[in-house]
Amino acid sequence: MMSLLIAGVGAAVAGGAQAAVYLSALGSTIRAQRRSRIVMRPGTLRELPQFDHSALDALTHELQGLGFDWLGDVISTHDLDTSQPDDSEGAPRASKSLMPEVRTQTTGLLRVTAHPEHSCYGTLISCISETSPSPGSEHLMPQNRVTVAPFRTAVTSLSGSGDAMWAYGTSNRERQAISRLHRHPRVLGARLPGANAGHLLAHHLQRRGEVARAGGFAWDPQTSAERYMAYEDRVVRHLRAVYAGMSTLKAARGLLGFHFDNSAEWLGELAGR
Repeated sequence: MMSLLIAGVGAAVAGGAQAAVYLSALGSTIRAQRRSRIVMRPGTLRELPQFDHSALDALTHELQGLGFDWLGDVISTHDLDTSQPDDSEGAPRASKSLMPEVRTQTTGLLRVTAHPEHSCYGTLISCISETSPSPGSEHLMPQNRVTVAPFRTAVTSLSGSGDAMWAYGTSNRERQAISRLHRHPRVLGARLPGANAGHLLAHHLQRRGEVARAGGFAWDPQTSAERYMAYEDRVVRHLRAVYAGMSTLKAARGLLGFHFDNSAEWLGELAGR
């Protein structure tokens, strides 16, 4: 649902009444995100036959060839339903005649590896989302939509713990407007779309040193599955805090700002240092 709105908000700003429809739908999605839950647990690839196992195997071998060791697989689930009313907020809802109310169920697969020499993590992630119309919206969305995201690779280094934790990641995921809304001042990173694992690792090792010097900290010398999952848990908590304090207009401004920001790197608190 959010991906449909990202493209629409920009055009709607100049569209008078149409803008109200998109902003109302965006507000519904934000409220649905507040109600939603992201559940993460250890899992196995056998539980997810719908994922591209051959692609995952090839990317895993690529990481292993660079010296990464497999730590484990994590399965995540996220259920988002925009049809549930949230009358306590008194916010308008999108017109049923123009915007479908939907339920999106997303299943993610995260493979975690670690490099014993460079003390960083190599991860592979993909997700499958199935969106179905809520009762009464079938005329706007006559059939379910299934979206499969290809596996993407990231190399991440961590420092510290809890609220004092720093992270720097280098990923080959494409830039996304929605990511602007989720930025954390100490979860930093760069995106290099199309880069292979070797390129990501080389860029990461060079850039993370500069980031650590600018921030006056050192990257953790030890890696573990538990340590990495603590980082993921922190990311999820941050997402919940972001949506808890987000207004519709704030979200719309953030999405529109994507079109004026060509930066491939986010440095948060360290910007300008």
